[in-house]
Amino acid sequence: MKRATGAATHRAKTDKPRIIALPGDLSACGYYRVFAPLAAMERAGLAEVHRPEPTVGEDGHVDVRINVEDLKDYDIAVFQRQPELRILALFGKARQYGTKTVYDVDDDLFGVPPNSPAYLAYGRDWRKVGGLGKLIGRTYHEFPPVRSEQILLDPKKREYAALEHAAHDWTDQARANCSGIIRNMRAADLVTVSTERLKHVYGKHRSDLVILRNQIEPRDWAGAIEDPYPKPEGELWIGWAGTRTHYADLKEIARAVVVVLQRNPNTRLVLAGFPEAKVLFHEVAAQVVTFDWMPITDYRRIVAAFDIALAPLDAIKFNEAKSDIRVLEAALCGVPVVASETTYGETVRVGNCGLVAKTPQKWIGHLERLVHNPDLRKQMGKNGKRYVTRERTYDANAWRWAEAYAQLTN
Repeated sequence: MKRATGAATHRAKTDKPRIIALPGDLSACGYYRVFAPLAAMERAGLAEVHRPEPTVGEDGHVDVRINVEDLKDYDIAVFQRQPELRILALFGKARQYGTKTVYDVDDDLFGVPPNSPAYLAYGRDWRKVGGLGKLIGRTYHEFPPVRSEQILLDPKKREYAALEHAAHDWTDQARANCSGIIRNMRAADLVTVSTERLKHVYGKHRSDLVILRNQIEPRDWAGAIEDPYPKPEGELWIGWAGTRTHYADLKEIARAVVVVLQRNPNTRLVLAGFPEAKVLFHEVAAQVVTFDWMPITDYRRIVAAFDIALAPLDAIKFNEAKSDIRVLEAALCGVPVVASETTYGETVRVGNCGLVAKTPQKWIGHLERLVHNPDLRKQMGKNGKRYVTRERTYDANAWRWAEAYAQLTN
């Protein structure tokens, strides 16, 4: 490895790069795009990794920061989709110290749909931003006790009536975020994305993007697979787990699921993390089991208890850029999937771990086929688990991150 001269010459001699990581958040995105792949690199002996400890501010907000001086001690600094000017300043300091920078973007931030709360952060049409409260309010109006301003606004809980008045301010901030993503992307030494679609989206601003697909970490799921959530004897669980942001996805398959449940009294629809979506399936309310948002360990136990997993996705540009994590999770647990073509189709076919549905009738047919064929469920579950454990773990793909980063230090 070539070492930078000047301020960086005090670094300890080592055959593997020293990497410091600054994730954009401490939730799933930060985990899948920063923490998990770097941990796999470290296990494989491909890097030495430092993860700064999170801090809690006076307002309770949890954050991770890098001290400028810390950059001197590392070969590579990894950042994740932060649009702020402070990140650009860190890039400048890193360049002075001979530290290379990686910037990862894992969502189509320019394609966030207006019916998503994230549109306030990245939307560019102030009229849509101004009307977003009403739109979200309509989407969630049957889901008490969640109020639209709790979804949309900051912890100060501004009055809902002030939203439209503040639309221009929100839009200015959203435009600043979008331009900040482009600016920081152009300033980094390497930009990585998670899907082919994202390479197309951001390729307009930079041509040398590297695709590093999201993978899965079996160690995280071992306990859940060994001890799945207990379910009543004789029930067959058709399951979905996620957040309120997936309302449109569930709405796409609501009628098909209702039909299947009506025809099969022993089946249950399990909704984990978004209990309010039960309203979409009110005709079969007695067959719907719901779980509130829960710790990640409980989430995994519930997914592991599914007999069939649902992976619907509305066919919009934002979703086309998403990764196939939902299918990988189910497959790792040995659970067959019925999935939308958007995002999930290729993975389901390659892993032979489920069925792909493109129409409501296909959703009904595929679900009924799996409901009535336990041998098929078992075989597809085995196929999926074999595919994921062999080809789609971070340990199996750590070399891809190492290969991408090597172009910075060789």
